[in-house]
Amino acid sequence: MENHKQLFITLIFGLFIISSCKNTPKTEYYKLQGETMGTYYAITFEGSNPDELKEKVDSILIDVNNALSTYIPSSTISSINSSKETSFAIQDVHSHFDNVYQIAQEIEGKTNGYLNTAIAPLVNHWGFGFTPKEKISSVDSQKVQQLLSLIDSSTLNIVKKNNNELEVVKKPIHAQFDYSSIAKGYGIDHICNYLRKEGYTNFLVDIGGEARAEGKNPSAQLWTLAISKPKEDAAPSDLEVIVQLDDMSMATSGNYRQFYEVDGKKFAHIINPKTGFPALSNLLSATVIAKDCATADGYATSLMVMGYEEAKTYIEKNELIACLIYDENGDDELEKYFSKSFVNYTIPKE
Repeated sequence: MENHKQLFITLIFGLFIISSCKNTPKTEYYKLQGETMGTYYAITFEGSNPDELKEKVDSILIDVNNALSTYIPSSTISSINSSKETSFAIQDVHSHFDNVYQIAQEIEGKTNGYLNTAIAPLVNHWGFGFTPKEKISSVDSQKVQQLLSLIDSSTLNIVKKNNNELEVVKKPIHAQFDYSSIAKGYGIDHICNYLRKEGYTNFLVDIGGEARAEGKNPSAQLWTLAISKPKEDAAPSDLEVIVQLDDMSMATSGNYRQFYEVDGKKFAHIINPKTGFPALSNLLSATVIAKDCATADGYATSLMVMGYEEAKTYIEKNELIACLIYDENGDDELEKYFSKSFVNYTIPKE
């Protein structure tokens, strides 16, 4: 699965440890690492038997990928995308596709379509999707308009039947879907649900820069994370905002790393479903804190598509916990907007 937001949040623990507590932990913490969804995962937790937990985590992530990855031909979403029928049934073995479909539908409705999971034909057209990566040589406005007719989110309707069978109605048949805007967040939520069920209380789960933190870190402090400086030449250690999370999730979206240039013109991976073109603006990154990571993930993408002014208005109207980093005058000077509630999560940089 394409990593659309990798490295926009730099997780402090395991990379840059910020701690004022010198007490030796009374219990043992472990760190698990692996690969998933075209990126990394890292889990730090208090407990025992890390090998057994890693085996379970890997199994969970395989199940999620088998539902949501457009790079696995046999996945649930790939089967839907490749179908040439307008009405058909498909197995969603662990209900992952149906769960994410419901989350996406809610966010799409609340953002007036700025999150659009039917965007796959346009993402593929611009060279950022699951088809072979090809830079465009020239802008074809007529082609973009044709593809816009395929991305109405109402083109997909899902009804869950017995035995995890989904009744799918897809019109037109060439419509295709991409849930990468919330898949990593959903994967994190699913792992956290498992950890809670098994009695774990202190852990940090990170997939490609999206994260959820619960309980305390090895220094008996809240988990500390950071938002990286959203510049093309910034090092991973260049931190713009430091945040502490208490049983919350955080996701960041940005356009400053995944892009290409043709004849001096920049094309970025986040596509505006209203226009069909890459969503380029003075907004460089959008971070959202929410209870569940799939929601944070989806809203962060939506805000990036909106651009700074509309995103700020939306945040204030809907009381999101969010941070926007932008370049107001195009002079490479970064400015930050914090919602009133976001300020409560920030701590000074050392």
